[in-house]
Amino acid sequence: MAKFAAALLVLCLVFVAAVQVPQVHAADVYGNCLPVCLKECEKENGYTFCEMKCDTDCFNKEIEVQLPKVHADVYSDCLPDCLKACEKNNGYTHCEMKCDTDCFNKDFDSRLSKAPTEAPTEAPTQAPTSN
Repeated sequence: MAKFAAALLVLCLVFVAAVQVPQVHAADVYGNCLPVCLKECEKENGYTFCEMKCDTDCFNKEIEVQLPKVHADVYSDCLPDCLKACEKNNGYTHCEMKCDTDCFNKDFDSRLSKAPTEAPTEAPTQAPTSN
């Protein structure tokens, strides 16, 4: 019985270690990106701007590692063009917020228009009640 318990313990430890490895790798992408990005950005910009920019950029890099792009969507196609056009007249933070919202809405509308439509069902009618 003791051998069985020891074997079960070893098996559990191996399983836990195997599950934890991908999480550590994903955290390293963001953790390695952020200090480098902040250092480069702060040479020409303030901390608050750089923190917002680098947080977004490094988060996106982490997501790309965790969830590889399967197909092109409206959002991915829209965002770079929107940022380029907007940054000619506005700051990065303003443009990032504006373009993120605009492109999300375009993507949502596109997906909604491709969704299968169902025939509307009529609500049951009730006879008017008199009091």
